[in-house]
Amino acid sequence: MSIISIVVATYNRSKLLKECLESLLAQTYRDLEIIVVDDGSTDDTSKTIKILTDKRHKVRYYYRPHLGVSAARNFGLAQAKGEYVGFFDSDDLWPANYIEKMIKSLQAAPDFDAAYSDIMQMVNGKVIGRYITIEKPPTGYITAYLFFRKRPFNLPSSTIFRKIAFNGIFWEEKVGNCDDLDIFLRISTKSKFMYIPDVYMIYRKTEDSITAAAKKRMFTYSIYVMERFFFHYKGSSYVPRKQALRRISHLYRSLALAHYRAGNRKASIDLLKKAVYYLPFDLRLYVNLFKSFRMNPENDKMPDWQMPAGLSAASDIKPDKRVIYEDIQEIPSL
Repeated sequence: MSIISIVVATYNRSKLLKECLESLLAQTYRDLEIIVVDDGSTDDTSKTIKILTDKRHKVRYYYRPHLGVSAARNFGLAQAKGEYVGFFDSDDLWPANYIEKMIKSLQAAPDFDAAYSDIMQMVNGKVIGRYITIEKPPTGYITAYLFFRKRPFNLPSSTIFRKIAFNGIFWEEKVGNCDDLDIFLRISTKSKFMYIPDVYMIYRKTEDSITAAAKKRMFTYSIYVMERFFFHYKGSSYVPRKQALRRISHLYRSLALAHYRAGNRKASIDLLKKAVYYLPFDLRLYVNLFKSFRMNPENDKMPDWQMPAGLSAASDIKPDKRVIYEDIQEIPSL
């Protein structure tokens, strides 16, 4: 059997982590290594790992200073020894046959470097429905599908890769929760993805909250990821230019309207100007601009708002060099 390395990045989720790792330890595919990268947790995560260490599997645990989930994934990827690799979030679950099904599918199709599944949402312990809502998700080169989806493509936990798909490709550590869109776009230009219809991963919706401001930042970075991909990563070779500019313009407009509703006059105006730049013949944008300009500047809730700094060129994406080995712990199997 071929080894698969499962990288689990976690931060202060010891209770969820226990169930997550139990679902990995219960997999019917036995030749796996579990690499837990603790991104500076202050709870009892380390105790949870020690309890679950099992003779049948090698569980390696690394504790690192808090640098973010992308940095943790890059670190875990550097430790991976398997021919295959998966990234498993600590609030997710896999049915017992998940890895076996995905690996067998990839072994039967050597020209594919990634296999992805559907996602089922779980709320309060109950599965409530599918996450991928289109009737037939694509198989093959799926760059355009990723670029134009209105909802997130999927979570890293629903995809198994051949490790070679990451040759020279790293997780972007400056875009928060948009790192999955960024890396999936870049990998999709070089690797074919296979949709596996008869298995799924389980995404547990937790009570973790995200502020409205954080959502706006995440939305902004998703736009920046798409801009960088299109203009600096030769995205025009994979997605039609006219539709791509329309897509980016619509995203700027959506973010501008969110700021407009929140009473952020300057932010709304600046974002609408960006939308107009990409789609100057969309009359709705001028109507929106007119309404934003009519807002009283004295009532602007964010008068000093500035566009967040843009992203570096795609060729500059590299792991953070602040990999600190002090106090890193490793727990081998018993």
